[in-house]
Amino acid sequence: MSGAKKSFIALWLIAASFVTSGSGQETIKRVPEPQPTPTTPEPAVIYLWAEGNIPAVTKAQASGTSRYADPPDFRPNMKVFPVKEGMPVKGAVVLCSGGAFSFRNNRGEGEPVARTLNQLGYQCFVVNYRVRPYTQQEGALDLARAVRYVRSHAHTYGIREKNIAVVGFSAGGILCGEMLLNFKGKVNGTALDSRYMPDELDKVSADASAIGHH
Repeated sequence: MSGAKKSFIALWLIAASFVTSGSGQETIKRVPEPQPTPTTPEPAVIYLWAEGNIPAVTKAQASGTSRYADPPDFRPNMKVFPVKEGMPVKGAVVLCSGGAFSFRNNRGEGEPVARTLNQLGYQCFVVNYRVRPYTQQEGALDLARAVRYVRSHAHTYGIREKNIAVVGFSAGGILCGEMLLNFKGKVNGTALDSRYMPDELDKVSADASAIGHH
């Protein structure tokens, strides 16, 4: 066999070694397919009042007029931002974003702060309280209701019942003060609406152990 032919066979065998293994199966390293970017799951939403039993609903909401900042079927609620599974839980923080009582700046204030506090071990709850044409009093009732819910589910969230703080930004901070200074821990919807029918959650204290304002 000539030297040129031997060289050709050697080169062919070397090339083949990158394509097939001893079993004849393909061994070329494939480029992995791009994987979807992990996304943060949407926070759970908890409605604060039973449908049809929301205290002090305004005529603006009932009629759906344009004066109402939220949709006519809006129900006060809160979004839950839990601590990462396996992380020790220190307590709970109920957050109220600002917005001059005309809107709620959740994306700029409440939600980013909630996610930061999660990393420090705090279960967080961003309250979508009522805004104009409602007053601070209706908003404070919504906040009180949120605190009650968290306290009544303390075991579920891995906290002590007393370890609940309320934190607000701008108008949300005023709302926290309104609740703690002017409403007792047992206040319920009858304070603003005699037609409201108290339920089991109204028996839970709405007192907070700490307050923060920015």
